[in-house]
Amino acid sequence: MLNALTHHLMDPEALAVFCETYAEERNRLRREAEGARETLERTLAQTKRDHQKLVDAIIAGVPAEQVKDRMIELDQHRQQLERNLATSPAPDPI
Repeated sequence: MLNALTHHLMDPEALAVFCETYAEERNRLRREAEGARETLERTLAQTKRDHQKLVDAIIAGVPAEQVKDRMIELDQHRQQLERNLATSPAPDPI
């Protein structure tokens, strides 16, 4: 049995197929993780822009009470996104 395993594991063609398949899967997982992280970053940037628009509205004279609830909601969303990004692992290199 050990002899059979050694011959199959040491077969150059089998090893090449394994290495190629492994690299493809690692690349797929990396792209998936990068995509999720990019989505978080884009959403965070949009949330910050929306928050700034509310601040600008207050500066322009809109009563703060009119935007208070939305500002609180955006701030909570921003904090959650920042936590998610902080705990999102960086993609592993191959």
